[in-house]
Amino acid sequence: MNKLSLICTGILVAAIVVGCKNKEDQVVGKWNGPGGTSVTINKDKTFTQAGMVAASGKWTFSGSKVTLKTETLAGQPADNVIQIASKSLKPDDIKKLKEMIAGTDLTLSDDGKSLAQKAPNGTTVTLTKEESK
Repeated sequence: MNKLSLICTGILVAAIVVGCKNKEDQVVGKWNGPGGTSVTINKDKTFTQAGMVAASGKWTFSGSKVTLKTETLAGQPADNVIQIASKSLKPDDIKKLKEMIAGTDLTLSDDGKSLAQKAPNGTTVTLTKEESK
């Protein structure tokens, strides 16, 4: 491989790495959804959710997929919530709760302005990024 090929390959690899990092940076910020729900995704890989249910946890990013893993619900550790809920919820509802806590996948739009989640019933829930002030 000649020097020009090595340089071109190096530039291409650097562009891919920078492009992926910039896309991940687009995820950080406040996102607003239906019913007054908002999700704040922090640079330190944590998130908080406000609205109908308060939640917090950690997030990961791969490609265009953001995965939110819930650690607390309504200020309680997620495992405690499952134990309490198992006394009054139907088994199917407990299963859905466990799946949500294990990881909620959202897809980042190409322009970085929305996150979409495909709900089990086939509908799509969309969060819109709040503009920085």
